[in-house]
Amino acid sequence: MLIPAIDSYARGQPGVFQMMPKIFAHRGGAGYFVENSLKAFKSALESGCDGAECDVHLTKDGEVIVHHNPQLNHRYARKADGLWINKDDEFYFDQLSLAEAQDYTIGEPNPETHDLESWPNLLPATNQRIPTLRQVIETIKSRSNIFQLIIEIKTDIFNPKDHHWIPLVDQIHKIIREEDFAQQTILCGFDWRPLLYAQNQITNVPLWFTTHPFSWLRKGKVPKTDIPPSTAYLNRLRHAYSDGKALWYAGLQPESLHDFPNVIKKAGGQAWFCYHTDATNENTKHTHEAGLNLAVWTVNLRDSEALERLNLVDAVCVDYPKYRL
Repeated sequence: MLIPAIDSYARGQPGVFQMMPKIFAHRGGAGYFVENSLKAFKSALESGCDGAECDVHLTKDGEVIVHHNPQLNHRYARKADGLWINKDDEFYFDQLSLAEAQDYTIGEPNPETHDLESWPNLLPATNQRIPTLRQVIETIKSRSNIFQLIIEIKTDIFNPKDHHWIPLVDQIHKIIREEDFAQQTILCGFDWRPLLYAQNQITNVPLWFTTHPFSWLRKGKVPKTDIPPSTAYLNRLRHAYSDGKALWYAGLQPESLHDFPNVIKKAGGQAWFCYHTDATNENTKHTHEAGLNLAVWTVNLRDSEALERLNLVDAVCVDYPKYRL
């Protein structure tokens, strides 16, 4: 069954209708407000989109916070005295308590270090602290009973230690249960190990199995459209994938790039969450034939060529949620 959509519209011959893809605000809508801030999620709720995506980590005292990186980000974090942090101040959250993490403000981009040319619509917001997952959920619940939250379980995908992600998944489960939020929750992640664990712990929550851009896994230069990672990360990723020993696939590494939909379906997933350039017509068709939804990350909705192609997928995760397909 396809993900429900807000509306439908006629395309092609009269009487032929196609459902609109769902629109999810990437990190709350990182094109308008600092990623993963409460201001971003409030803006996403007001924009009319269907949901938002967020990233989660555990603090030293076991609280689930919403933040992209596993450490403070010098591009938008300020100390209590108002001074911007530098790279030496980017403490990891497993070294900080929740109170210590929330001493920093995150709502204003640092004009010296943030790439403002790439984010021309980014607006500052004062008094923004790193939110907890519970705070984000409470914000959503106070405004909507249908707005969905995609929770990305952030892990070190190269970490060989068994079950290092269990405390994080258990805490997510506890919060979802206590907030009665399962019906509005989706779990995703590049690391499939915690997804398989969550499958046995958290019932009635869809699992979206995320994949890196295929150009990261193949040989050759990664195009700019595919957000090239650092050379060191890329080499490490490709080496593990080519050897068939990619830990993040939880022993389910597909034999080829074309096998992802079937493998995800067999693993119990409800959607393949691929990078938008991999959502070709062929992959879209193959995914739907496998009985999965196809969701894509992260497309700039002002790209008209991508929009025409992505009308065939079920959900898109975007930085600019105010632009509908």
